Amino acid sequence: MPYPAPDGVVFDCDATLSALEGIDELAAQAGVAAEVSTLTHRAMNGDIPLEAIYGERLALIRPPRASLAAIARRYQESIVPGAREIIAALQARGIKTAIVSGGLLDAVLPLAAAVGVAAADTFAVSLQFDDAGNYLRYLDNPLTTAGGKAEVVAAWKKQHGLKHVVMVGDGMSDVAARTPNAADRIIGYGGVVERAAVRAAADQYSTARDLRELLPLILDDA
Repeated sequence: MPYPAPDGVVFDCDATLSALEGIDELAAQAGVAAEVSTLTHRAMNGDIPLEAIYGERLALIRPPRASLAAIARRYQESIVPGAREIIAALQARGIKTAIVSGGLLDAVLPLAAAVGVAAADTFAVSLQFDDAGNYLRYLDNPLTTAGGKAEVVAAWKKQHGLKHVVMVGDGMSDVAARTPNAADRIIGYGGVVERAAVRAAADQYSTARDLRELLPLILDDA
């Protein structure tokens, strides 16, 4: 049965719009890459809930404010082919677009601007620093939990009066956005990292290296 035409599409950031896993890049800079990467992959595969490891990763890394600008640049250098074009194509059809990410907001916002998503439609996690720019803590945010994307997508959907929202992402936290009030359909994206659990749980799945190839899936014109 064909899916309803979407009037909103939400993209994950890491390993979806950008090939970079920002938290892993920060961990590498801090010399704790192996520990953090293991935690990240377990959470994205759904082996452990995101909230169980979100604070632990940041406590290991303790990212200074200055590092976020560097990660922002790396995000933009690693934009997945076709990201700008698919967002422009969706917007040209009158379809709202957003980014909902468990990444760090100050690093994600420049990527959003680069691919054409408004800052008001970009959702991620903010950090708090001391006067010297040293990391203190992350601010409470639903996106630090496994089910948080559903909450954020639901609020965005309601704000804009949307009827059918598609979520595109690589992790189980993206799949968890599929609830009656949030994402109506999940397209798992394995063009950067393939995850068997996501393939099994998503409504549709693609390993296309160019995001433009997802347009027929999103529009259900495949």
